[in-house]
Order: sequence, then C-alpha cells, then structure tokens
Amino acid sequence: MNTHSSSSSLSVSMMDNHSSSGSVNGITDLDLDALTHCASYLEVEDVSNMTMTSKYFDSVASSDPVWRSLYRKQWPFQISVPSSGVKEAYIARHTATQQFKYNDPWSSQFVLDTRPCNLLLFDRNDIILSQGRCQRCFKGHTSTVTTLADRLLGDYGGKLLASGGEDGSICLWSLISSGNRGQHALRTTFYGHKEPIMFLSVARHKASLLVSISKESRVMVWDATRSSQASGCVGMIVPLLDFMALNPVNLLKAFTSAIQPYMFSFEMLPSKSLICTGGPNKAMLWDIRKSTENPKPVTEFGHMAPVSHLHMDPYKVVTGTIMASDINIWDPNTGVLMNSLRSYKPEDPDYMGGCSAMAVSGCRIVTANTVGDVGYLCYKDYTHATSLISSPDADTNSKS
Repeated sequence: MNTHSSSSSLSVSMMDNHSSSGSVNGITDLDLDALTHCASYLEVEDVSNMTMTSKYFDSVASSDPVWRSLYRKQWPFQISVPSSGVKEAYIARHTATQQFKYNDPWSSQFVLDTRPCNLLLFDRNDIILSQGRCQRCFKGHTSTVTTLADRLLGDYGGKLLASGGEDGSICLWSLISSGNRGQHALRTTFYGHKEPIMFLSVARHKASLLVSISKESRVMVWDATRSSQASGCVGMIVPLLDFMALNPVNLLKAFTSAIQPYMFSFEMLPSKSLICTGGPNKAMLWDIRKSTENPKPVTEFGHMAPVSHLHMDPYKVVTGTIMASDINIWDPNTGVLMNSLRSYKPEDPDYMGGCSAMAVSGCRIVTANTVGDVGYLCYKDYTHATSLISSPDADTNSKS
C-alpha cells in the first residue's frame, strides 16, 4: 500500500520489515506527531484527500499544525495565524479571497494604445488580449470573425483556439501547428447556428467542451475531441419555440426554456448543474435539473444595463457591461451583492465609460476600458489582501 502526493515529494510506504516480535510495521503504526509532521509537507489538495482515507488520517489531516503550515505557505506575509480552528480559518480566508471580499487587492494599471480591447483571456499566468476588429490571421472563416473563446481548449500539450464567425460557424485552430499560418492550423469547423456567434466559453471541468451562444439566443455545447462536424454538438439550449424544429440525434441532453428574449452572455457550472445567462437588465441563474416545462430561475442578479460580461465559478458570479464601468460580484447561493468594483482607476471620478472586456481566474480579475483616446487594462489580485470590506448596501439589486 502506497500513499502518494501528486504535488509533493512525500511518499510513505508500508514497511515489509518485521520487528523483533514478528509483527508487520505499517504507516498507521507511526505516532500522531510523526504523521502530522509528514502531512505538513503536503499541498492542500493532498491534505483534503487524506481526510477521506480513514478516521485516523482524518484526525491527522484536520489538525491545527497541518493547516497552520498550509496557512503560512499560502499567505506568508500575514503575521498572525490563528492559534486554534486553523482549518476553518483557512477555508474562510480562501473563500473570501475567491469572492473578492477585500478592499486592498494588489492592483496595477496598464496603458494601451488608442485601439479598444474587446477580448481578454487568462491562460495560467498569461493575459491574452485582442484589440480592434478581429482580423483573420488563420484562413478558414468565410465571413467576419465576431468572437474568440474566453479560454484555450485542450491540455497544455496541444492547445486549440476557438473562433466564431458572422455566418454562425465555429473554427478550431491549433496554436502549435508547424509551417505557415493558414489551412494547416485549422483543425475542424462546427456548424449549427443560424445567426452570428456572439460568445464562446470553454468548460472549466472539461477543457474539451466548448459552449457557444449566437444572436438568436441559441446555446450549443461542442466536444472538440469529435472531429466530425455532424457529431460535434453534444448539448443545446434553445428558445422553446425553436425546439420543435430540432433533430437532436447527437444530443446528450436538451434543456428548453424561454430564458430571456435576448442573451448577451452565458456561463455554466456543470459540477452544480447550473447555467447563468446575461440579459438586457439582469443575469439569471438556472438549475437544469429542475423541470423544463415551466422553468424559473434560481436567482436573479439585477443590472441597469445589458450584462455583456459574465463569469461564474463555485464561489461567485461576476457581471459587467459595456455600458458602465461597474463590475458586480454576487453570491451564487444567496444572490447577495458581495462587492462592486470599477473596471479602471480613473483620473476623472465622474467618467461613466463602460467595460469593454473582462476576464476572471480564481482570485484575479482583469478588465479593459477606453478613457478618451487612451485604453487601459486594470489588473487586481486578491491573494494577499487583508482588509475585509463591509457588507454592501446595494444587495437589494439582487432577487433570490
């Protein structure tokens, strides 16, 4: 029996040597202090897995010394560490950083040229941006490129970039193709939308799944591992009136709903069977496990303008719009507004410009906007923030 850590070098094995009494020594024969010391070298994912191994390991992995070590590794610049209840304190602080519940994040502003930034991507520690009208560097689209995916498809051994066209087509491009850029980079093209593609998003739980939304409010889910154009679509969300016209031969599941007359953005959280749609004046959270005959949203997040930017993860829903500079962070469980940010650090506090692009990754957010003739990127990282914000008064904009 071996217990391995994927992110550390610690490896503890069952010992086959016999003691003088003839008994077999194993890992459970180690005393609590020794196991606690060994576990303190593990990463948080490994410690969490250790709690599910046995009651004895759970008592070790849940102890204060183990979590105190994790706490210091995660936040080395914080002087005070709780003397007891360290696991609960770690989880509470981790949740607060993921939910942007601090008013002193590390932030930086970058000045761009006069061209607006209309797309932002987080890829590990890289920020990828697109400025101005999309120009086809790769040959494959027969019409104007209207959008790019918010993340790259596939693992780090072979990344694919997805692009959507005005004709409703979706192209997948290899970023590691050799030779001149052109037809060699095009891996496959998916068809299914009747209107221009407005939004593309890669599923966080499975990097081969791509979600697309078109101008006619049709949402489709594609599997990039299926090279066939006919079998690429594995899921669909359509307005109720359009469902009778479908022939869902390849669909794993269809969710029909008169969601909103117009959708400007879309996000999904498969681990909780949730989808979130951005409409003209609000974002709506849906549970696809509930009845589809007369579906009602789980939560609504109020907005004064079209929700053109949307992010959702287990900790938060982030909404933004090209019509205003406010970025709102919501609790997906209660619908309460947790924080409200500005998409830039303006010299003129009365400036009411909008957010042209947004990307969120864990406790990091980057936004883009244009002030006069100058473009700005504003980056915020809440990892080492320490000053908790008070509860905002604007939570009445949300309805659960």
